[in-house]
Amino acid sequence: MSCKIGDKRKEMLIKETISKVTDIMSEDECFQILKLGLSWVVDGDRPMVVTVGWSIMDHLKQVQRNVVKDLMNFETLEELLTVKTPFKNKAEVPSLIIWYLSLISCTDEEERVSWYITDYLRDNVNGNMAVLVNTSKLVCQHSRCIPKGPGRIRFCEVVIVNIAGLPMPKAQHAQIGQLINQMKDVEKMLTKVWNEEPKKSTEDLLFKCLAVLHSVLINSAKEPCSALAAILQLIDSSLITKAVQAILRTKQGLARTLRTLCDWLICWPGAGRLNPWVNAMMDGLEAERQYAVLMEVTLATVDRLFQALQLPVLRPGIMQIVWRMLASSRHTPQVFLKVMNKIPKVIAQLLIDKSKSSNECLQMVVSMCFAMMNAYPRDDNIYDPVVQALKDCTAFLPPSYFADENVPNWCEGLEQELLGTQYRSTSIGSTTSKEFISSYSSNELDVEYIENQERSSTNRVGLNNLGNTCYMNSVLQALYMTQRFCAAVLESDAQSHPLLGELQSLFALLLLTRRCSISPINFLAIVRPPNFEPGHQQDSSEFLTYLLDVIHEQEKCPTAPADTRTVGGAGDDKMETEVCGAMTRWTTEEDLSNQNILQRKARSLADFTQASGEEVKNLNSSHSNSTDSGIQSVCGEESTSPVPYESLVQQAFGGQLLTSFKCLQCEAESVHTDHFRDIQLAFPPGSSPQQEFHIQELLDYFLSPEHLSGENQYRCDSCGGLRDAQRSIRILQFPSHLVLTLKRFQYNSKTRRRAKLLHTVECSENIELQQQPYRLYAAIVHSGASVNTGHYYTIARDQGTLWHIF
Repeated sequence: MSCKIGDKRKEMLIKETISKVTDIMSEDECFQILKLGLSWVVDGDRPMVVTVGWSIMDHLKQVQRNVVKDLMNFETLEELLTVKTPFKNKAEVPSLIIWYLSLISCTDEEERVSWYITDYLRDNVNGNMAVLVNTSKLVCQHSRCIPKGPGRIRFCEVVIVNIAGLPMPKAQHAQIGQLINQMKDVEKMLTKVWNEEPKKSTEDLLFKCLAVLHSVLINSAKEPCSALAAILQLIDSSLITKAVQAILRTKQGLARTLRTLCDWLICWPGAGRLNPWVNAMMDGLEAERQYAVLMEVTLATVDRLFQALQLPVLRPGIMQIVWRMLASSRHTPQVFLKVMNKIPKVIAQLLIDKSKSSNECLQMVVSMCFAMMNAYPRDDNIYDPVVQALKDCTAFLPPSYFADENVPNWCEGLEQELLGTQYRSTSIGSTTSKEFISSYSSNELDVEYIENQERSSTNRVGLNNLGNTCYMNSVLQALYMTQRFCAAVLESDAQSHPLLGELQSLFALLLLTRRCSISPINFLAIVRPPNFEPGHQQDSSEFLTYLLDVIHEQEKCPTAPADTRTVGGAGDDKMETEVCGAMTRWTTEEDLSNQNILQRKARSLADFTQASGEEVKNLNSSHSNSTDSGIQSVCGEESTSPVPYESLVQQAFGGQLLTSFKCLQCEAESVHTDHFRDIQLAFPPGSSPQQEFHIQELLDYFLSPEHLSGENQYRCDSCGGLRDAQRSIRILQFPSHLVLTLKRFQYNSKTRRRAKLLHTVECSENIELQQQPYRLYAAIVHSGASVNTGHYYTIARDQGTLWHIF
């Protein structure tokens, strides 16, 4: 405090001394005093020294104006503008020029200033806002100081670059307010510079300034200062669309530009004037199908924008942007999950405000929450805080429709964009042993849901749950990890095969996308089997069988692209007749309504696709009434089923076996072959839930001879009646990829109850099918202790030895 008092006393004494002696000073003495005052202004090390220097110069200007006018010349100011050794007080130089020009009133001197002003700004701002502010005041008072011709463009470029290099204001209101007030002088200067340009060239100058601004945004090593937003707010709204189109044509840094604009909506006041820029950028990116950019920016900014809805001053400018981001990405839960933890706090603040904008915003939030939670139900408690917060929003119930079909779907657009990319499938070499995929169940492993913003370092992509669709997602991941099948699908001509085409698109996305997960919405719409109700839990092995059969039949009997129809689909009560051949929906649940617990050890839909409807209808009366007769045939006694069409499915998963029935009375034998794509393994009758099995034991049990007697007797055509018999199975053609299904789910038609068999089953990496070795590469697991609850997930191995959990 004593130091400040001392400075004040010194200032007063110096002013009193000058006022007493200046009227009797000689011209030389006056010049020396003027020179002293000038040096204190530009090089004073304290504010008091600078103030005294200005006092000296102003006093001399009043009492010795003619002397000062003769002694003070432009060469002195020219030296200040071009000096290589920087002064301490760089911001005082533009003020000195204003002081000098007010003294001489000469237009020629103003134009001479324009020769140097650009270089002075370039060399001396360096984050010092005062230099820029004082230069702006100079230009606004003396328009002839504005460079002309190409120099005007260069001057604007230097101003923009220096604004970008200003230090970012901290969150304190005082710092932001100070920068806003300082930028008002810069805004006035730029407006004057643009308006001073001939009318025909004004728009061209504006666009060149915006090109510089865009270049600064994408090339700056650090985040440019948010004060640049003030420049965008000066542009007439009629020019925004045209300006954005010019930015888009550069094809450079579009994501960073849009992301910066979204950040400015929050950190720079007047977001309402930036809103048209963000919307115009989104419109342009949608028109050019730049969906990857839109999703990238949404995931990077939506949580902060959503949180800013609490602030009334920002809400009008960002509410529409937030709605657009959420509505356009509604086909994936990823964006909703980004804002979910902020929903309770935002709702609470909006309820307090009770303004028109807060009510509009609340209706949007309520509608979004109901729409997204209904579209993506979860078994965990992640939605509980949101549900609790919505209880206070009864005035906004029932929710309105969140987004109609006219709102662009960025997720679907991104998928289509990626599918237009050329992809290359990796060639897969032969292996010494074949591979098999197992479908089994465990109630011991729980998989934690992890949300990532970027593709995993394992280079694998997840599939979003679309409402209890884990039965489908797990199968798709296992098929994608079946490398030969995946490569064949990607290389196939699928134009006339609707389902194969969708599978090819999905595999291409899993191969190409940089996202951590994708939503198989289109695939689900075309593949959902009949009677698979949306949102309900279903059986994965049943879905796998259906999927492979439909792909096989469509490839065998292709449909014309113009006549493509959805196979299955939500709400279908029966199968479309577009698929060639008779298709029968089978269940993998065991019927426990009779005394024989073990109904069948295996069943394949592949055989029935070769048969007519009447043959399928009469299946149970063919050969045997045995409920344990292995893979059934529709071909008659001592026959061979037709060789199936060599589709991609058949090549990857098709096999052939021989089934023989020998009558123990007349010793007549019935032999026939069947084609199969999977083997369903059942537990031996009478086994307790505590009993442990190895999957090899269950496979050997399936292949072991079976004695048919009692209610399970064989109908022998030679004897003309039911007889005891022996059934045997032998593999004739081993599948390239063996699919094993463990029959975990059972159904009792008498009690009308379903249950899950909880036997412990060990699945080792290597097994044998009649001495043919197979190596495990994927397993679909049902985690959960009952039929109606739980979750499917996939464990799969890549080309090496690394295993992944999907």
